[in-house]
Amino acid sequence: MRYVWIAVIVVLVGIIGQSIYKEVTKTGAKSVRLACHKKSTVFEKVVAPELLEELQENLKHSHLSVSVREQRSHYAPSQLFEYISVGDVLALTKKEIAKHQSTLKPMKQVVVDVLVYENDIQDPGKKNLDAKLYAGYLMYSFMLDEKLVYKIQVDFMNKEAKDVPDRVACAVESLMSL
Repeated sequence: MRYVWIAVIVVLVGIIGQSIYKEVTKTGAKSVRLACHKKSTVFEKVVAPELLEELQENLKHSHLSVSVREQRSHYAPSQLFEYISVGDVLALTKKEIAKHQSTLKPMKQVVVDVLVYENDIQDPGKKNLDAKLYAGYLMYSFMLDEKLVYKIQVDFMNKEAKDVPDRVACAVESLMSL
């Protein structure tokens, strides 16, 4: 009976130790894989890894639909869209994707949904100063046959959106480098 208790204690200590190790070494969605990830905060997620290569190949063949939406600040006066428009982000996105395209015939349609979010620095839900430092973020969702495959959020810091072209390039480069 004594050996049974010792075995139970050893197993429990092992399970607790393994749980602590997993928690300490856990990696979040925040990414720093590429040089552009070091310039801003980037969160990325591969939702359907089995479709990632197919998405990348289809993106290269220019059969795509890109839509861009905006979300203005609610509490603070909106200023971001005085410097950049949804059309600007659409053009930048298409330009960056075109850098990876070939002339082969497309196989399936790729849908790219982009949200341009203006950070609302007067939002009472902002808990700390860091949350008020960035100007906004770009949220890209890449879909193949209406199935979400890859999602990335790239923050931008400049209130006049001067760093948005670099962040758009970073979003596309992040997908294509996987």
